[in-house]
Amino acid sequence: MLSDMSTDGHACADIHQISSSEKSGSVRPNYATMIYVYLLFLLFLVLTTNSVFALKTNLFLLNIAGVQNPLILLILIWLVRRLRNGLNSFPRTTVDWTIVAMFLASVLSSFCSTDPTESYKYVLITLLFYGLFYASYDLVDSHARFEHIITLIIMSGLVVTAYNLHYLYQYDFCSLGVLERYPFWTGKSPMGYYNTFLISFFLGLKLYGWKSRQRLVNIGLIALLVGATVSLFFSFSRSSWLTALIIVFFAGFYRYRHVFLIGSLVIVLVLVCLYQDEIGEFGLAIYNINAGNVDDRVHIWKSSLDMLLDHPFTGVGAGTFNINYLERYMLPESQRWNDSYHAHNVFLHIAAEQGYIGLITFLLFWGLVFRQIISNYHLLDRTKYILLKGMNTALLFSLSNYFLWSLTNTSLSNVTKSFFNINLLTWFLTALVFCIPRVYKQTDPDTIGI
Repeated sequence: MLSDMSTDGHACADIHQISSSEKSGSVRPNYATMIYVYLLFLLFLVLTTNSVFALKTNLFLLNIAGVQNPLILLILIWLVRRLRNGLNSFPRTTVDWTIVAMFLASVLSSFCSTDPTESYKYVLITLLFYGLFYASYDLVDSHARFEHIITLIIMSGLVVTAYNLHYLYQYDFCSLGVLERYPFWTGKSPMGYYNTFLISFFLGLKLYGWKSRQRLVNIGLIALLVGATVSLFFSFSRSSWLTALIIVFFAGFYRYRHVFLIGSLVIVLVLVCLYQDEIGEFGLAIYNINAGNVDDRVHIWKSSLDMLLDHPFTGVGAGTFNINYLERYMLPESQRWNDSYHAHNVFLHIAAEQGYIGLITFLLFWGLVFRQIISNYHLLDRTKYILLKGMNTALLFSLSNYFLWSLTNTSLSNVTKSFFNINLLTWFLTALVFCIPRVYKQTDPDTIGI
């Protein structure tokens, strides 16, 4: 399907609409643009973790939340438009077939599930992710639309970080007792992920010197990065802190190469020599922030491996980790998380729920995604397309942020609106990876400097 989603279909449809409108003397609406604007609206809801996307409790019902969920509405409208334009086709590219394989792996695990109802919910949820992926790929087809998305991320980020800073100010910037009550991205792990995403995304854009033509947007970006950094610190999410440091380090190395590497090593050695005791106390203090989390994660990882060993091919069933953990696999040593709903590691979570078959298809898909990112670098290597180069790097950093964060967390459980929206955001960013080659081929040479 990826191969036939080109703007040629858009252009033919638009030309046909224009010619028909001229004959009738009226102007017919551009439905593709209207659907795209609706997609931006949904993206804003995702970035502010609007609760309308939290579907798990009633997704299995026939009315599917009354079809009032805006994401379902987007996918239905998009599918109808594709069918009317004759753009329907069977999977063609490797990515298409890999997504089909991922879906079949989840269906297979559902047939062998310990709780078929929960697995049925999970399968329906994955259809939402796939629908968002293909709709986003189809609709984001120009330089201008990339600019719209960047501006929207800045605007929504300013709303979230400004509110969080105000919230922290009310509590004198004391994080204790405040972490679980953030108005957006509820919980310290999702909040840490979101702020690291903002830093990673715009760090990637800035590596190639991207800046908006609008001065207010550039000023807003500076304010956003400051706010995101402060919010990241007070999220007290250690996995997000570490992820941010790793991405900043690789960004510096990518930009300044060996000079940055040598300089960083020298600074670290000097600080260790001068402040060895203070650094040790600081590191111990960081570890002691909910220190039980580290030990309990190890126990949950062991339980996940037990699930995989008992059900090596199809797993315990898609979407049933929590049920199986509580009933059969919770270790007595696990004191704090006696109700864990995910494996706290995305790879172990997939393996436990869907077995080796699900894990292999998952790894294959994401391998193709990162291969496409590398292919984009080769495609843009000798060009001066600042926006496309910056966007490709921004997506590389953002998706790397997701996987680094997912080494100790899992968003696939879909229990909370924040985790569910992390999945939606990840699938949207993945679609943009495959949009870059098409936008490159359609870019006007006169705009080569943007």
